Amino acid sequence: MSVHCLGLGAVAVTDKACDQIVIYGLGSCVGLFAHYAPTSLWGAAHVVRPKGAPGSSHEQGYFAGTAVPALMNRMVAAGADGGRAGWSFRLVGGAAVVESLARFDVGRRNVVAVRRALWRVGAAVLAEDVGGRISRTVRLDVGVGVLEVSNPDLGTWRLR
Repeated sequence: MSVHCLGLGAVAVTDKACDQIVIYGLGSCVGLFAHYAPTSLWGAAHVVRPKGAPGSSHEQGYFAGTAVPALMNRMVAAGADGGRAGWSFRLVGGAAVVESLARFDVGRRNVVAVRRALWRVGAAVLAEDVGGRISRTVRLDVGVGVLEVSNPDLGTWRLR
């Protein structure tokens, strides 16, 4: 079993049923999860900001506009079809957890930017747990195909 822990801007792809993809402590960041059903392929990106300067040296998943194509390209390289059929996407995070920074609305802006980036490639969000004022940790057991979301104060719940 491999555990893929995604840091800021990281992207991971796997089709191994025993693998996990984990993103810890999502506040304003968005965990973007993609599934390509025909091959049981899963991928994720840890999106930090809605947009960035061209030519940025950040990881490919750091900005919403680069995270979506980077994730999809890696999945296509691993065996997914580049067309629209068979894909599904899930979002977790995008909260306003630090009250003094709430006026910048980074979490909401991240969610909107990821949705727009998905829209540009003709994809829609199947399920999401976004917004609010709580941080979230999300864990995907690839073989089960269910995202487990947790918060220390609220416990654990599932996102299908």
